[in-house]
Amino acid sequence: MAQSRLVLCDALCFLVNSFGKTLVKQLKVMLTDFYSMEIVSEAKVRLLDDIKGLNLASKPPHIPLRRVGEGQLANEVDDILSLLFLYLDEAKTLDKLPIYVTSSLDNVSSSHDEGDLQFLMTYFNNMNDRLGKLGATLATISSHVAASAPSAVNQVGQWSSATAANKFKCFIDQAKRAFFVQRIV
Repeated sequence: MAQSRLVLCDALCFLVNSFGKTLVKQLKVMLTDFYSMEIVSEAKVRLLDDIKGLNLASKPPHIPLRRVGEGQLANEVDDILSLLFLYLDEAKTLDKLPIYVTSSLDNVSSSHDEGDLQFLMTYFNNMNDRLGKLGATLATISSHVAASAPSAVNQVGQWSSATAANKFKCFIDQAKRAFFVQRIV
Protein backbone atom coordinates (compact mmCIF):
# COMPACT_ATOMS: atom_id res chain seq x y z
CA MET A 1 0.00 0.00 0.00
CA ALA A 2 1.33 3.41 -0.98
CA GLN A 3 2.07 5.79 1.83
CA SER A 4 -0.30 8.79 1.89
CA ARG A 5 0.56 12.23 3.12
CA LEU A 6 -1.62 13.78 5.88
CA VAL A 7 -2.58 17.44 5.43
CA LEU A 8 -4.36 19.52 8.08
CA CYS A 9 -7.27 21.30 6.35
CA ASP A 10 -10.69 21.27 7.99
CA ALA A 11 -12.71 22.39 4.97
CA LEU A 12 -11.09 19.90 2.59
CA CYS A 13 -11.43 17.12 5.17
CA PHE A 14 -15.17 17.76 5.26
CA LEU A 15 -15.50 18.16 1.50
CA VAL A 16 -13.50 15.12 0.40
CA ASN A 17 -15.22 12.89 2.96
CA SER A 18 -18.67 14.19 1.96
CA PHE A 19 -18.00 13.75 -1.75
CA GLY A 20 -20.46 11.30 -3.26
CA LYS A 21 -22.55 11.14 -0.09
CA THR A 22 -24.08 14.62 -0.25
CA LEU A 23 -25.55 16.55 -3.15
CA VAL A 24 -23.36 19.29 -4.62
CA LYS A 25 -25.99 21.93 -3.89
CA GLN A 26 -26.05 20.91 -0.21
CA LEU A 27 -22.26 20.92 -0.06
CA LYS A 28 -22.20 24.48 -1.36
CA VAL A 29 -24.68 25.62 1.27
CA MET A 30 -22.86 23.84 4.08
CA LEU A 31 -19.48 25.26 3.04
CA THR A 32 -20.73 28.84 2.72
CA ASP A 33 -22.73 28.70 5.95
CA PHE A 34 -20.10 27.02 8.12
CA TYR A 35 -16.72 28.27 6.94
CA SER A 36 -15.39 31.82 6.72
CA MET A 37 -14.02 33.40 3.56
CA GLU A 38 -10.43 33.03 4.84
CA ILE A 39 -10.78 29.31 5.55
CA VAL A 40 -12.33 28.62 2.14
CA SER A 41 -9.62 30.63 0.36
CA GLU A 42 -6.87 28.78 2.24
CA ALA A 43 -8.50 25.45 1.34
CA LYS A 44 -8.64 26.40 -2.33
CA VAL A 45 -4.98 27.40 -2.41
CA ARG A 46 -4.09 24.18 -0.57
CA LEU A 47 -6.05 22.11 -3.10
CA LEU A 48 -4.45 23.91 -6.05
CA ASP A 49 -0.97 23.28 -4.60
CA ASP A 50 -1.78 19.62 -3.98
CA ILE A 51 -3.07 19.19 -7.54
CA LYS A 52 0.11 20.76 -8.94
CA GLY A 53 2.13 18.34 -6.82
CA LEU A 54 0.38 15.33 -8.38
CA ASN A 55 2.00 16.01 -11.79
CA LEU A 56 -1.01 14.72 -13.68
CA ALA A 57 -0.98 14.23 -17.45
CA SER A 58 -3.95 16.54 -18.04
CA LYS A 59 -3.82 20.20 -17.13
CA PRO A 60 -6.31 21.47 -14.51
CA PRO A 61 -8.75 24.23 -15.50
CA HIS A 62 -7.58 27.78 -14.91
CA ILE A 63 -8.84 28.95 -11.55
CA PRO A 64 -7.68 32.27 -10.08
CA LEU A 65 -5.95 32.10 -6.70
CA ARG A 66 -8.11 34.82 -5.15
CA ARG A 67 -11.58 36.07 -5.93
CA VAL A 68 -12.76 39.58 -5.14
CA GLY A 69 -16.04 41.41 -5.27
CA GLU A 70 -19.65 40.45 -4.82
CA GLY A 71 -20.29 36.79 -4.04
CA GLN A 72 -16.63 36.11 -3.29
CA LEU A 73 -17.31 33.22 -0.90
CA ALA A 74 -19.72 31.51 -3.29
CA ASN A 75 -17.20 31.86 -6.14
CA GLU A 76 -14.40 30.38 -4.02
CA VAL A 77 -16.62 27.41 -3.10
CA ASP A 78 -17.54 26.94 -6.78
CA ASP A 79 -13.82 26.91 -7.65
CA ILE A 80 -13.09 24.17 -5.11
CA LEU A 81 -16.04 22.09 -6.27
CA SER A 82 -14.99 22.54 -9.90
CA LEU A 83 -11.52 21.25 -9.10
CA LEU A 84 -12.81 18.28 -7.13
CA PHE A 85 -15.82 17.27 -9.15
CA LEU A 86 -15.10 18.35 -12.69
CA TYR A 87 -11.38 17.84 -12.86
CA LEU A 88 -10.20 15.27 -10.31
CA ASP A 89 -13.28 13.07 -10.35
CA GLU A 90 -13.47 12.96 -14.14
CA ALA A 91 -9.74 12.15 -14.29
CA LYS A 92 -10.29 9.43 -11.64
CA THR A 93 -7.49 10.89 -9.53
CA LEU A 94 -9.26 11.74 -6.27
CA ASP A 95 -7.45 8.86 -4.58
CA LYS A 96 -4.08 10.47 -5.39
CA LEU A 97 -4.81 13.50 -3.20
CA PRO A 98 -3.28 13.58 0.26
CA ILE A 99 -5.49 12.60 3.19
CA TYR A 100 -7.04 15.75 4.61
CA VAL A 101 -7.49 15.73 8.38
CA THR A 102 -8.89 18.06 11.00
CA SER A 103 -7.53 19.11 14.38
CA SER A 104 -11.02 19.03 15.92
CA LEU A 105 -14.41 17.72 14.87
CA ASP A 106 -15.83 21.09 15.94
CA ASN A 107 -14.06 22.55 12.90
CA VAL A 108 -15.84 20.26 10.46
CA SER A 109 -19.31 21.01 9.17
CA SER A 110 -21.93 18.44 9.96
CA SER A 111 -24.57 17.28 7.54
CA HIS A 112 -26.74 16.55 10.57
CA ASP A 113 -28.55 19.63 11.82
CA GLU A 114 -29.43 18.21 15.25
CA GLY A 115 -27.34 19.89 17.91
CA ASP A 116 -25.13 21.72 15.45
CA LEU A 117 -25.09 25.29 16.70
CA GLN A 118 -22.09 26.36 14.62
CA PHE A 119 -24.42 27.30 11.77
CA LEU A 120 -26.40 29.62 14.06
CA MET A 121 -23.23 31.12 15.52
CA THR A 122 -21.87 31.84 12.06
CA TYR A 123 -25.21 33.32 11.00
CA PHE A 124 -25.36 35.59 14.07
CA ASN A 125 -21.73 36.64 13.64
CA ASN A 126 -22.40 37.57 10.01
CA MET A 127 -25.54 39.44 11.03
CA ASN A 128 -23.61 41.24 13.78
CA ASP A 129 -20.95 42.31 11.26
CA ARG A 130 -23.59 43.66 8.88
CA LEU A 131 -25.37 45.47 11.72
CA GLY A 132 -22.07 47.01 12.82
CA LYS A 133 -21.42 48.27 9.29
CA LEU A 134 -24.95 49.66 9.13
CA GLY A 135 -24.49 51.41 12.47
CA ALA A 136 -21.23 52.98 11.32
CA THR A 137 -22.88 54.15 8.11
CA LEU A 138 -25.81 55.66 9.99
CA ALA A 139 -23.45 57.39 12.44
CA THR A 140 -21.54 58.91 9.53
CA ILE A 141 -24.75 60.10 7.89
CA SER A 142 -26.05 61.60 11.12
CA SER A 143 -22.78 63.43 11.78
CA HIS A 144 -22.81 64.86 8.23
CA VAL A 145 -26.45 65.94 8.56
CA ALA A 146 -25.83 67.53 11.96
CA ALA A 147 -22.72 69.34 10.70
CA SER A 148 -24.27 70.60 7.48
CA ALA A 149 -27.53 71.92 8.99
CA PRO A 150 -26.92 74.84 11.37
CA SER A 151 -30.57 74.72 12.33
CA ALA A 152 -33.58 72.56 11.61
CA VAL A 153 -37.12 73.83 11.18
CA ASN A 154 -40.37 71.99 11.76
CA GLN A 155 -43.98 73.12 11.48
CA VAL A 156 -44.06 74.62 15.00
CA GLY A 157 -40.98 76.81 14.80
CA GLN A 158 -37.21 76.88 14.81
CA TRP A 159 -34.98 74.38 16.65
CA SER A 160 -31.37 74.84 17.57
CA SER A 161 -28.86 72.66 15.73
CA ALA A 162 -28.17 70.69 18.94
CA THR A 163 -31.87 69.90 19.37
CA ALA A 164 -32.17 68.87 15.72
CA ALA A 165 -29.10 66.63 16.03
CA ASN A 166 -30.49 64.99 19.18
CA LYS A 167 -33.88 64.37 17.55
CA PHE A 168 -32.18 62.93 14.46
CA LYS A 169 -29.99 60.69 16.63
CA CYS A 170 -33.11 59.39 18.43
CA PHE A 171 -34.69 58.71 15.05
CA ILE A 172 -31.58 56.80 13.93
CA ASP A 173 -31.54 54.76 17.16
CA GLN A 174 -35.20 53.83 16.65
CA ALA A 175 -34.47 52.84 13.06
CA LYS A 176 -31.59 50.62 14.20
CA ARG A 177 -33.78 48.88 16.75
CA ALA A 178 -36.58 48.39 14.23
CA PHE A 179 -34.12 47.01 11.67
CA PHE A 180 -32.62 44.61 14.21
CA VAL A 181 -36.03 43.37 15.37
CA GLN A 182 -37.17 42.96 11.77
CA ARG A 183 -34.03 40.95 10.88
CA ILE A 184 -34.51 38.58 13.84
CA VAL A 185 -38.17 37.92 13.07
